[in-house]
Amino acid sequence: MLETKNQEIFDTLSSNRKINYEYELFTDGGAEYWSLNDFLELLKSDTDIYVNPKTYKDLFTLKEVFRAHTPYRLKAGKPEKMERLFANNVHPTKNDVELSRYACWTIVKEIGQNKPSEFYQEYFIHPDCDFQTINTKAYYSATILLHKRLSNYKNQLNGIIKHFTSQRSYFADFHSNLLAWFAPYINKYELYENCHIPFNASLPDYMNPIALKRFTDAHANIITQFDNLPHEQQSYDRLYTIAHREMISANAIAYHQDNLRRDYMKFDRYPFTEIEKQRKNYEMAFAQKYINSVIK
Repeated sequence: MLETKNQEIFDTLSSNRKINYEYELFTDGGAEYWSLNDFLELLKSDTDIYVNPKTYKDLFTLKEVFRAHTPYRLKAGKPEKMERLFANNVHPTKNDVELSRYACWTIVKEIGQNKPSEFYQEYFIHPDCDFQTINTKAYYSATILLHKRLSNYKNQLNGIIKHFTSQRSYFADFHSNLLAWFAPYINKYELYENCHIPFNASLPDYMNPIALKRFTDAHANIITQFDNLPHEQQSYDRLYTIAHREMISANAIAYHQDNLRRDYMKFDRYPFTEIEKQRKNYEMAFAQKYINSVIK
């Protein structure tokens, strides 16, 4: 289902892509551009990342977003360089704004701070790739945002546990149990043998996006259910019971759905930190094409 949706996004973005050869004079990125109005309508229609078109309608906001996702060495230079870069990639017209590939990417990069915009980001930073390649890259890039969410939920759970005990062993044991309930049949020796995952590694760092999303969502469900309890019923034991139920449920749903059974606990050879590092490298290479003309 997600692949079908991504194919529709790919087709829409590709069909909305327009050419103005005058823009080749301003940017190394080429002559292509997208209508801001069309782009925002697409983002608004995406239920996973719903964006209010008014958010990015004015040039001031576009400039702030553009600046936020421009490499630091350019931002640290003379202000006129940033102004020139913005003018090269954002072209206001009477009733619309024409955005370069780079300008579109800065918008979905901003959205991706809190919402799953990986496919859009991969689409714009890989101009010469086909759908399947972009979809695969987006699949793995999804782990970056998921890990950010998971880290936030872990901190929230630690905050809850802190209300009931100050013994540090409780914190580690609680999170260890969460993983054991979610993935009860994991053999670390097999993972080391087959995927070269170190014995002392954090296994969520190596989870594929399907499993990681279910593991992360289960954390969110634990917090929500505990917070909804009357204050007098909140205790460490209740938290433990809710956590056990939610993790077992997440495991059962993932394992028994035919379309997920094959991949639900498949581990990757590389941790998400390596994926994140690679992502930053090719984002920098992508941005460099557009900033070359103004850093000379």
